[in-house]
Amino acid sequence: MNRYCPFCKGEVEPGKTTFTSETDSGIVVVREVPAMVCTLCGADWITDSIADQLEKIVSSAKQKRIMVEITNWQYPLTTGEGKSFMKDQRESAGSSHISA
Repeated sequence: MNRYCPFCKGEVEPGKTTFTSETDSGIVVVREVPAMVCTLCGADWITDSIADQLEKIVSSAKQKRIMVEITNWQYPLTTGEGKSFMKDQRESAGSSHISA
């Protein structure tokens, strides 16, 4: 089943995007996020489960009052309780941050 972009009617296929969120104390950037991307105009969409993980990353940065958090997407790990979580961004390879 082909999906088409609601903006330009281009074909949509799996790809990657960069997610950016501005917080009260700074900015969070997550690169290489799995997304559906229009091959014509570049519009992108993420799934609800990806959005949930991104919210956890932003929430963690807010709690730490990090001014700049830049990281590459890491697929969620599964705990013994069957819940998914993101690795602490400071432990993730490719992650950098500046604290206030």
